[in-house]
Amino acid sequence: MHRGLLVAALLLIAPRAAAQVNFYGTIGIYDDPAHTQPFGTMVPLVSKTIYVGVHLNAEPDGLTGLEFSIAGLDAVILFGVDIQPPSTFVLGDIHAPVDTTTGSGGINISWSTCIPDIDVSIALSLVSAVPPSDHTFQILHRFPSALLPPHVFASPCHGPCFCPMPLEGRSYTLNPTDATEARTWSVVKNLYRSP
Repeated sequence: MHRGLLVAALLLIAPRAAAQVNFYGTIGIYDDPAHTQPFGTMVPLVSKTIYVGVHLNAEPDGLTGLEFSIAGLDAVILFGVDIQPPSTFVLGDIHAPVDTTTGSGGINISWSTCIPDIDVSIALSLVSAVPPSDHTFQILHRFPSALLPPHVFASPCHGPCFCPMPLEGRSYTLNPTDATEARTWSVVKNLYRSP
């Protein structure tokens, strides 16, 4: 009986504990090197660069590594990955697996020195003959993940605990129809604006 109550209590507590993750920052995909715009446009057969950026909260003083993957890259051709500052060690492929239940994929990046989060930028060079509309690139954890429950994470600089810090993954929208419609509507309104 006691075992049954213990199992029931764990089943009730576990979902709450998983929902209360203390994220140490965010990692997202942006259209600009300043990491401010999470959407952008792409035209056929013209290369485009998007940027993965990390923003840590005030507590950690920097990072020495990252582990993540990106879902949605299968809709375009990824022909270049430029990690800045240059990393000491890279393991894996940045693509998330198409089948995230059984597949494997993702990347580990490490630096030999402490890197302030404002200095980390990963430029991804893309091209497509037919760029998709309203397509999302999503930062996900590595498959399989080194953390349970699985999270994107950074390795902090400060000791004595060099424990992985979970990061909140953000998404990027390629060729969003809402942003295009809003810009088009602004142009139309400016045509009819009185002088």
